[in-house]
Amino acid sequence: MTVLRSDLRFAVRELFKARGFALAAIAALALGIGPNTAIFSVVYATLLAPLPYADPDQLMMVWSKTPSGVRNSVSPGDALAWKAAATSFQYLEPFTSRLFNLAKSDEPLRVRARLVTPDGHRMLGEGIALGRDFLPEDDDPGRNHVVLFSNVLSAAARTAEGGIWCDVASVSTGLPLEGAPFGMPFHLGGTSPCTPSCPDALVRMVTPAFFETFGGAIVLGRAFTEHDTSGGVRVALVSQQFANQYLRGVDPLRQRIELNELVPGRRKPGRLVEWQIVGVFRTITNSELLGAVSRPEVILPLWQSPWPDAAVAVRTAGNPNGVRGAVGEAVRSLDPALPLVNVRTMTDIVRERFASDRRQVALYGGLAAVALLLAALGVYGVMTFSVAQRTPEIGLRMALGAAQRTVRRQILCEGLTLAVGGLALGVVGAYALGRAMQSTLFGIGAINVPVSLSVGAVLLTSALLACYVPARRASRVDPMIALRRE
Repeated sequence: MTVLRSDLRFAVRELFKARGFALAAIAALALGIGPNTAIFSVVYATLLAPLPYADPDQLMMVWSKTPSGVRNSVSPGDALAWKAAATSFQYLEPFTSRLFNLAKSDEPLRVRARLVTPDGHRMLGEGIALGRDFLPEDDDPGRNHVVLFSNVLSAAARTAEGGIWCDVASVSTGLPLEGAPFGMPFHLGGTSPCTPSCPDALVRMVTPAFFETFGGAIVLGRAFTEHDTSGGVRVALVSQQFANQYLRGVDPLRQRIELNELVPGRRKPGRLVEWQIVGVFRTITNSELLGAVSRPEVILPLWQSPWPDAAVAVRTAGNPNGVRGAVGEAVRSLDPALPLVNVRTMTDIVRERFASDRRQVALYGGLAAVALLLAALGVYGVMTFSVAQRTPEIGLRMALGAAQRTVRRQILCEGLTLAVGGLALGVVGAYALGRAMQSTLFGIGAINVPVSLSVGAVLLTSALLACYVPARRASRVDPMIALRRE
């Protein structure tokens, strides 16, 4: 212990003698250990952490396969046969999930439920905190209308706020930024019937107030009106992208488009129906990647092509969160058991839409900042060490008449020479990596000149700052002290 204490004291004294170098080394270690710890924490939480069930290493999923070898869900008959024949497993239980409306006295809820056999939740090690467990007879037809609530669902409560009504409301199948629900082949009226190679477009159904609600613009023709009902002429709107791609050189308002009829409850498309184009709207951003070209889109009146799976959107002059209570009251006046599902503002939708991009930008930006700091610390450490090694030489030169600015300029030039060389090698490596990644990243070229110039300027500035402190220290060397050391 005496030797250890002596060595520690000696190490601390040496560190204090070279404070700059010690700080650079400590900072480099911190920047290396910190991000690695953070990344491992994320990897552990997403990939390595055990599932929140009892004995998760004993659980496995069992699937069936189609004749072509594609994984498929298991039919009820197969599940029962497998369970009857299985003798090596403690449990072999089928399950599926569905959405249900949960009727409450104040406000209904839309909840996701897991449909299981009586032993299904026991297989996952889920205990019963209140009430009774499933019984074997609960699986019999006519007696299977029993449920178990999770503690989270039992504690769920909603508060209704009233008094604020909306200015305009619309109903549509799909919201901007989230995409239109259908992609359908089409052909223009008067052309040959559709073939397998026929072009396709996104199709959305809306009520007349859709564009007013979302602030969309009609650039040619008109929007839908209350007269565009099931008994009127079938009309359609197309996006600017659609018009530019398929109607170039012709008057869009004189064209007709043919689409297969969509019938709720039927999987196969119906007969071909002709729609008269009455307007062109500014292209709506849907679920495309950033910078990607939007797909052509066709919008139909909801009353002429009704579809049950639709979203309600409202525009208010005040706080949009305050309209929830009023909308809830209006919905409950039609059906008290009908819940409001996935209520969000457009700000929330935008935030969710770009959340993944923001996380990636933050991650890569943080890693880039760490790399920049490590590079600057490396340059600083190398120059500090070089200056320390050359202290006698610098002292001799200053004793012979070299000016401080001359010494400072020489040290800065030497540091920048190293930085420029490293930057040149980095540009070559970035170009090679960009060429290799062109096929996997959308809209990415081999090299982006403005970005490369900006990054190069940042790196050179960082290197200049990292070299300045050692250069300044070198220019202040006392020639007599340096020569005495020599």
